[in-house]
Amino acid sequence: METNTSVGGAVATHTVYINIGDASADQLDAVRVSYESASIERLDESNIAVGVDDGDDEPGTTFDTSATENITSVDVMDNGTLLVEFDGSVSLTADDEIVAELRGVENPDVEDSHWIELAVDPSERGGNAAAAYTTTITPTATDAPDTPDTPDPTDAPDTPDASDTSDEEPTQPQFGVPLALILLSGASLVTFGASPE
Repeated sequence: METNTSVGGAVATHTVYINIGDASADQLDAVRVSYESASIERLDESNIAVGVDDGDDEPGTTFDTSATENITSVDVMDNGTLLVEFDGSVSLTADDEIVAELRGVENPDVEDSHWIELAVDPSERGGNAAAAYTTTITPTATDAPDTPDTPDPTDAPDTPDASDTSDEEPTQPQFGVPLALILLSGASLVTFGASPE
């Protein structure tokens, strides 16, 4: 199984393939693809391609014979199962490989592994295979941790103005009154100290 994107929630192109084997070696009647959790509601005959790799000798998902024009019906079921039926004119041998390209599968919107099963001629005990694929979640800007707010300088408490003393009373020297008393005492001493009559 191959996919052009593994991003969760993305609409992807999935390509699945299976070797025919002896059980399905005859004519191609149907292909069934079952998803564990992907959404396939967008699929229809316009975005499905099926082909046969004769002798299973081509690399990857390459095929020799197209069977897309032989599709007679496409059934998209609510349980994640896709059933594609053919007109029976495509012959298969045990060494062939069926390749199905599905354009419009919505990946599960979670980061996890998911199962997919492909069966050829399921109603006639045909071959089947299962594979797992993984989806990932790409972090967005909204998923980033919050940045602490920067303090606003205008919110700082007011700094007292050292030059503003209009509301303060002048401070009197604490020695002013005692000094005056000493001077008065001194004057009296001088008066009392005059020469006697």
